[in-house]
Amino acid sequence: MKFKSQNRVYIIAEIGVNHNGKISIAKKLIDKAKKVGADAVKFQLYSTKDTVTKYSYLAPYQKRNTKLFDNQYDLLLKYEIKKNFILNLKQYCKKKKIDFLVSVFDTKSLKILEKLKYKNFIKIPSGEIINSFLLKSLNINKHKLIISTGMSNNDEIVNCLNLICKKKVYKLKKDNSVQLLEKKMIKKLKNKIFLLHCVTDYSAKKEFLNLNIIHKMSENFKLVIGFSDHSSGINASVGSVYAGAKIIEKHITLDKKSEGPDHLASSVPKEFKIMVERIREAELILGNNIKKIQTCEIKNKIAVRKSIVAKKNININNYFTWNNLTSKRTKKEGLNPMKIKQLLNKKAKKNFLKDELIFL
Repeated sequence: MKFKSQNRVYIIAEIGVNHNGKISIAKKLIDKAKKVGADAVKFQLYSTKDTVTKYSYLAPYQKRNTKLFDNQYDLLLKYEIKKNFILNLKQYCKKKKIDFLVSVFDTKSLKILEKLKYKNFIKIPSGEIINSFLLKSLNINKHKLIISTGMSNNDEIVNCLNLICKKKVYKLKKDNSVQLLEKKMIKKLKNKIFLLHCVTDYSAKKEFLNLNIIHKMSENFKLVIGFSDHSSGINASVGSVYAGAKIIEKHITLDKKSEGPDHLASSVPKEFKIMVERIREAELILGNNIKKIQTCEIKNKIAVRKSIVAKKNININNYFTWNNLTSKRTKKEGLNPMKIKQLLNKKAKKNFLKDELIFL
């Protein structure tokens, strides 16, 4: 994963399990994601038996969005993809020239990725931010990570990052702010770990999205922050860019009415395309953080800015003072009024008429 420029947002089309277990649907979604302008697609790799017990309840959103299952085990088993499936998709994404990303939920799946010589960012889903068994298996010297932070607080994020780093890099302070203990580590971490603000509900309601936290997370953790959007529509994704998000992850589907846990909170390609266009527009509007005279302003500068002129007629050898000088707009650029000290108490070398530009 590479940012093409500092202000360009990296957009991930989360296919997740919206392939419904069929590689043909997965490839069609890859095609659509590429066509609508996504930078990457992402799939979920997990071993059902290593992720849930047979007695796991369905989450409320899973109950709402699918009617075929009574427990998580049976649901996840239906959408579980195997090593060959992932390898096929990896090769297909390379052919289509779109980044291929994977979420992992357990150590077995992590090992599968390593055997496939997977080099892209590994996504750590929100539910795994407390999974010490998986986190301690990660190595920032060889793994690049995107970590979702849904259902978590600063304390859990700090503990997660410290466990991955194998040392105490961050400390939670009493005021709930985060202290960076290993300042030398931050340069390395910025290229290795990205955090995503996330609200884990499908679909997440507007009043819970809390996009203002994106800037605060950047301030706290000194890392690039993105937004994993589980809300309906595209407004939150676009809005998060104005809040400082540099990565947007949004589910994509061929049909919101398809059977499955995530389709309802996903965007169809047409909607996803509009989102991409509005994000790119937001990038243009936001620009960079360098304050400078814009090209479009140059033509207005002479007409709008003032120059030093004679407030009244000034004769040769008269001294320039605050009383015989003033600033006005003129037909051409003269001496900047902020430089008046260059004139004060110096003699005029010629006669100046009222409103005439003053030069030394």
